[in-house]
Amino acid sequence: MKKVLGIALSTIALLAFVSCGGDKDNNNNNNPIVVDDNAITESSGYAEGAYAIFNDTDFSRTTVSYKVKGADDSSYTKVDDNLIRLKSENTARVDIVGLSAGDYTIKVDTADGKSSYADVAVSAYDRSGYAHFNREEGVGAYNNDGTLKNDAVVVYVDDATKNTVTATIGDSEYTGLSAILKAQANSDKPLDIRVIGTIKTTQWNYIDTKNVYGEGNSDARVNKQIELFDNAEGWASNKLYEEDIKKAGLNQMTNDESNGITKLEGLTNYMSRKQTNGVTTEYDSYFNDLDVKYANNITIEGIGESAGIFQFGFTFSGCNSVEVRNLTFDAYTEDAIGIQGGDGKLNAKTGLYNIDYEGYWIHNSTFNVGVNNWDVTKENDKADGDGSTDFKYAHNLTIDYVRYNGTHKTALIGPGDSAFQYNITLHHNYYNDCGSRMPLLRQSNVHMYNNYYYSGNNCQDIRANAFAYSEYNYFEDCNNAQIIKVTDTYQGTIIKSFNDVHNNSTKTQATVVTQRDASLTGLCKPDGTTTDYTNFDTNTLLFYYDAVNKKSNVTYMSSAEDAKQDCIAYAGAGTLFNRLK
Repeated sequence: MKKVLGIALSTIALLAFVSCGGDKDNNNNNNPIVVDDNAITESSGYAEGAYAIFNDTDFSRTTVSYKVKGADDSSYTKVDDNLIRLKSENTARVDIVGLSAGDYTIKVDTADGKSSYADVAVSAYDRSGYAHFNREEGVGAYNNDGTLKNDAVVVYVDDATKNTVTATIGDSEYTGLSAILKAQANSDKPLDIRVIGTIKTTQWNYIDTKNVYGEGNSDARVNKQIELFDNAEGWASNKLYEEDIKKAGLNQMTNDESNGITKLEGLTNYMSRKQTNGVTTEYDSYFNDLDVKYANNITIEGIGESAGIFQFGFTFSGCNSVEVRNLTFDAYTEDAIGIQGGDGKLNAKTGLYNIDYEGYWIHNSTFNVGVNNWDVTKENDKADGDGSTDFKYAHNLTIDYVRYNGTHKTALIGPGDSAFQYNITLHHNYYNDCGSRMPLLRQSNVHMYNNYYYSGNNCQDIRANAFAYSEYNYFEDCNNAQIIKVTDTYQGTIIKSFNDVHNNSTKTQATVVTQRDASLTGLCKPDGTTTDYTNFDTNTLLFYYDAVNKKSNVTYMSSAEDAKQDCIAYAGAGTLFNRLK
């Protein structure tokens, strides 16, 4: 079977018609293709893609193609070989992505010269929310109809090729997943990273810092760390990087290596220290993060039902138009997905804050619990990773159809009371037994609808003059389901709740309204000094609002009870989301 992972360049999209040379009704050689009705054993369409499982005796000679159902056979498009993966000795699966909604025919040509066919119905992703608000072009590498953007660079990568895969970005060739993503800053072409299986990396060995450095006494523990760490050589600008950490004997990654896990090159690993007048007061860490800076139009997507990221995460800084979809994140040490626009500082000339970065879509993915084996912070609060989906100093973010399983610091939006960001949508997410931050929101406007909160704590945690509009969400067995924090400085914090349902949930500080267009007083100026986003949810200039019918203008919104069932069924990676309502 053809399994070499590499690159494909798309000029107009995957749907460009390419002849596959097979017309079963009128063959040039007058030899009709023999139809095998047994090769394809399972098939289905899903959101902007389709799959088929089929049998063959020699996958090195198998080809798969597709066409719009009913179109001429000369329009069959051959599928990239990388999309065909073995399931067993005689069984394989193909996933076809980049399809617009419609009906298609999949054709499998097997080694024995026979062809097998399957018809599938493909649906569209739900593009409701702020990521696509007033945006004509698609987010990431795809158009809004689900096809690839013109000239998109497609890179297939799996665990075996993570450090060897190559791609031409701009005018140069780069090797390795990390290098390719970082080089996107040099390119004006969209980049689509297609993940096959789970990509893994090594992590620091486990050290119980509470016991080693003084259990129950954080000051004593920090003093022990200072004594141990400050004697290490290699500190530069108050940072100690990976190789110097190893050289000093502070920690290693040998346990993972002995278990056959190989390192993903190009990740950031360092300890940092805070000093006042030359005296160290505490330490922080930044482990296993793939930093992408000043790059645009990126999609990172999992292929099929089992693609994942293990023991690392991505941070996008100063980037625009980023999409992450159909991936399962496990054991990330810092943020699984971190997005930071600008530096958040006030521009004295414009009077605005440096947050002019936009267009982020995280969807149809799963975030399991993070793992940090070596938490050197005074608080010791990174054992479960530092965050699943964190967002700051940017705008126009949608997180939808995501499943969070037992995550601790689930979604931080705004790192501090004076940090500005705006235009956030959270819908159809399943918060399953999560510890906090669903989200923790500051200085922003947010629309939350059709989410399911189960057995959560500090779910909607709204602070610092943020304005949250919450509708048709379902809270079950939750503590502190909807809470706000008002201070002398920030008194405009509000949750406006419309048709939310609480089942055995405690503490809601939301303002419940019975009319969708009810107006609430408050103060929400997340862009710093100009626009007031108070009552944004009924302002057609600031929000996707249907003023005629007095409702949110979204593709699909149900009752809170139905939303619970939808989130259970469809949220998360690999669910083959295919609702055709």
